[in-house]
Amino acid sequence: MPTIIIVVILAVVIYFAFRSSKKHLTGEETCCSGSVPKRKKNKLTGPVVMKKVITVKGMHCEKCKERVEEALEELDCVSAKVNVRKNIAVVQMTENVEDEKLKNIVKNAGYEVENIEIISL
Repeated sequence: MPTIIIVVILAVVIYFAFRSSKKHLTGEETCCSGSVPKRKKNKLTGPVVMKKVITVKGMHCEKCKERVEEALEELDCVSAKVNVRKNIAVVQMTENVEDEKLKNIVKNAGYEVENIEIISL
């Protein structure tokens, strides 16, 4: 009898935990507190010499997208566009930025880089 009670309690806890996380997991609700502020995108001042696609792990919402874009665009030579559903950041650069530097920028923003691919222009 005590085993059944424990199983029922666990089932109820799991049900409510999933129910409260459903909107977050489906992308309907922001996982990060607060609204997503509108910000000015980085305008590149020279010709694009390099384009890379960064596969980013851990993004779930528009706030995550903004964090990654803002972090990458701290570099004046970078313009970034993030797609949360595809878990990628497309980065255009007016000068080459080493992959390790890009990885560190994304890591410091709170996310993990799985892969960086160079796209020919």
